[in-house]
Amino acid sequence: MHAFIANLGPEQTASPFTVTVTLPDGVTAERPFFPETCTEIANGRRVRCTFLDAVARFDSATALIPVRLATTVPINGTLTGGRVEVRSPEDKNRANDERPFEIHVVQDT
Repeated sequence: MHAFIANLGPEQTASPFTVTVTLPDGVTAERPFFPETCTEIANGRRVRCTFLDAVARFDSATALIPVRLATTVPINGTLTGGRVEVRSPEDKNRANDERPFEIHVVQDT
């Protein structure tokens, strides 16, 4: 899974920021993560990543979180309840810091 984070402005960040990925039921995180600062919490259902570098205005960053599906997850289903959240001490607009996501399960051919 890719957690894509964008700095929509109006300014460049000067502080580290944290990205937290909460996975839907039926999915757990599986190492290796990127960046290496990512750590598992909540029994692999959540991964927290700290980005130490600033992000320029209109630039982006990505956290890579490999996941494993439970054997009970049906093929051709959709897992809901995932969430990506970004926190930065400089952020003045908390309204756009969190987004839900879904995982569409398909069979590999």
